[in-house]
Amino acid sequence: MPPSASVGLRRPELNALLLTLPLAAALLFAVSLWQSGQTSAQEVQTPSQVFWSSSPPTVSITLHAHGPTVNWAYDVMSQTPTGWELVGFHLYRWVPSQPDVLTFTEIASNLSVTTSSYQDSMGSATDEQRTGGTVFEYYVIPVFERLSDRVSQIGTTGAARFTVPALPKPNNLTLNFGWGLSGPHTRPMRMSWSHPHLAWDSASGFDRVTEYQLFQNGRYRFAVSGTNTALDFEAERCERGFQIRVRYGVFYSELADPADQRSGCRRW
Repeated sequence: MPPSASVGLRRPELNALLLTLPLAAALLFAVSLWQSGQTSAQEVQTPSQVFWSSSPPTVSITLHAHGPTVNWAYDVMSQTPTGWELVGFHLYRWVPSQPDVLTFTEIASNLSVTTSSYQDSMGSATDEQRTGGTVFEYYVIPVFERLSDRVSQIGTTGAARFTVPALPKPNNLTLNFGWGLSGPHTRPMRMSWSHPHLAWDSASGFDRVTEYQLFQNGRYRFAVSGTNTALDFEAERCERGFQIRVRYGVFYSELADPADQRSGCRRW
C-alpha cells in the first residue's frame, strides 16, 4: 500500500478554504495555516499568538478498504502554548488533485484531547474520487482555550495525504449469451470472469472483493456479491456498452471491458 505523506500547507489551499468556510472561521483557520516553527517560553496572551506559538500535530494515514484512518500525535505538555489548554481537535479533508473542487469537507469536530485517530468512511466523496489516482489531503487542527478567560482558539494545523491505489480489475472477463427464459425482444446475457489477483495484506481489507458492479454506457445497472464469478442479465441480442468494475470497501477499480464472445455480434 502507498505510504501517507506529511505535507506543507500552501497558498492555493488557503485561498480554497477561504471560499468554503464562514468568514470568521475562515480567517481564523487561514492564519493557522502559516506555520512559523517558532515557540516561546513566555505566556501567550492573545489568540493570534497561538497561531505562531503552537506547533502542529504529526499526522499520518493508514489506508484500509473501509476508509483511511487519520492518525496524529500531539504532546500536550511540550506543544501546548503557555497559558492555554488543549481541549480537542477538528479534522478536515480536501482533494488537491482536483483543483477545480475547492471544498474543504469537515470530517469531524470537537474530538477529545485523548483522540489520536479517526477513520473516514468517505461517504461525502464521489465514486470518481474513490478510484485509483485521486489524492486526498487531511488537516488536523488543535483547539485551545485560554486559562484566564476560556477564550477558544485554533492552533497550527498538521496535514498528511494519501493517493487511492490503482485497484485490480477482474481477470478473463468475457461477455456471452446466457441460458434461460427471455423476453420477446431480449435474450439472456452472461458476463463471466475470474477474481482479480489480490496480493494484499489481509489487515488492509483489500484482500477481498466487496462486489462486482455492471455498467452499460457508463450507467450503473446492478451488482452481485464479491464471491460471484458471473452475472446474468437480459439485453437485446447484440446490445453493447457493457462494462464491469470491482468495489473494495469504499474504493473502486477502473471500469473493465469484456471480450465479446457472442456469436455474430463481434466487430472484426
